Amino acid sequence: MYYYGGEWKIGTKRTIDGSENIERNSVAKTSYIKWFNSATFHDEALEQKKKLHRNNSLSTTTNDITTNEKKSIRELFWDIWNKCQYIKPSIENEEYKDNIYLFELLSKECQGVVQYQEPGIILHGILNRRTMCYSNDQHLSTIASIHKWNHVSNLKSKYNLKTLPQLVSILETLNPFTLEGFIILKQNNNTNSTRYKLKNSIYNSVSKLSWLNDKNTNDKYLLEVIRRSNKNNKVEEQFLTEYKEWKEEYEEVKNQYE
Repeated sequence: MYYYGGEWKIGTKRTIDGSENIERNSVAKTSYIKWFNSATFHDEALEQKKKLHRNNSLSTTTNDITTNEKKSIRELFWDIWNKCQYIKPSIENEEYKDNIYLFELLSKECQGVVQYQEPGIILHGILNRRTMCYSNDQHLSTIASIHKWNHVSNLKSKYNLKTLPQLVSILETLNPFTLEGFIILKQNNNTNSTRYKLKNSIYNSVSKLSWLNDKNTNDKYLLEVIRRSNKNNKVEEQFLTEYKEWKEEYEEVKNQYE
């Protein structure tokens, strides 16, 4: 969220005004209803899967999911913002207007790999446009408290984190359908900071699954899920529950792996 032209606006990775339409499900699932190259994807079984998924995705609605296919991310963001009763930063405060507020939008309407139970918006970063410096935890928490925003918590003390290998080790124990990973903020000096995102390997693999990929690419991603699932059977169970359309391919790769 950023201030421009006398008002607060939101932007996404794709648009500066959040005008793109909502993607109803995850990358793996929406791949069915994206454009297909008929010269490559003419297989009848694939067409059946595409049709089946389209019917399922449009029929499985809840109170949180609207059937309006033309609803934009911007509309969804402000709808949830108002339901959360969040407060916009005062435009009288120049410091607030200099900041870009980084939020995660939680909704079943644009759900990714992580399965959201309730709609919400969570602050996970503040970037000053003039200094290009990120706010530290204390400042982020203060800003969030003033405006009644939910925000990420510092897990360093909870996990007693001291080294990067230790962080990576803990990262791989997380349930990728509940937690995406960690955000690391490194304060290089008073005028510079660097922000990193570390994501669970299963999360990365599942998010890249797509019927637009070739078979070898999907097999590689499925193998990573299988390899990691051997250490946690609940992950396999949840994957096959959330991604039923990949069960056949998953079991084929698993049989070869074992």
